[in-house]
Amino acid sequence: MSILVATHKRYDFPALDLYVPMQVGAQGKDKLGYACDNDGISISDKNASYCELTALYWQWKNDQSAIKGLVHYRRYFTSSSFSTTRFMSKNIIDEKGVDAALSKYDILIPKARSYFVFSVWQQYAIRHYSRDLRVARDVLAVMYPDYISAFDHVVSSRELVRFNMLIAKRSVYDKYCEWLFPLLGRIEQEIDVSNYDSYQQRVIGFLAERLFNVWLAYNANAVSVGRLDVVSLEKEKVVAKVVSFGAAFLRSHFGSKAP
Repeated sequence: MSILVATHKRYDFPALDLYVPMQVGAQGKDKLGYACDNDGISISDKNASYCELTALYWQWKNDQSAIKGLVHYRRYFTSSSFSTTRFMSKNIIDEKGVDAALSKYDILIPKARSYFVFSVWQQYAIRHYSRDLRVARDVLAVMYPDYISAFDHVVSSRELVRFNMLIAKRSVYDKYCEWLFPLLGRIEQEIDVSNYDSYQQRVIGFLAERLFNVWLAYNANAVSVGRLDVVSLEKEKVVAKVVSFGAAFLRSHFGSKAP
């Protein structure tokens, strides 16, 4: 069992064998003393756009653990139904909990977030560039045309599984990655990020969050899914996020986000 904890800085990590801190975007950077996403077969140099997905790719290509997963240095899965361990005043799922959960399910994912009055497409258009979501759909239509109805369903809904976090049996984990990374590679070729700011350059990571939902929707009858809460080790900046979203909403309607 191996759950990578994606990080770009030094931090405190659980003293549990299943959690493996991994420095993402390690290519060309000073090493932090953790496992690095540029060892073995990697796409570490794409981290600016792929975000934590460089760790997902590394694990797909280099790790043969029977159970694999990805969480963030400040976000972990938690549960009231499965075993947890106390860490930094929070309860995070432990090895016993993961084993029990995956005896019932094939994959564990975060519970979906509701956008209430906005669809997933509208929320993306407010925060990012809707043309990139159109590119993703166009590429999907060429590579995996059977997935288009699932894509349209996801982007018209008002709920989204976020963070690119998952824990899964290796066969399911690898199957998802085999579908995802060729798709992202084609999408990447169609998007010019040269004039994007550092936030919008994370476009591939943002799109992958939506595409994960598409993959889950299409495979709903073949893959059993357990939905868990996510706990943050840091206080969520709710007010700042609301203000930021409001500003983005105004720009999308009365101004321009275009670089």
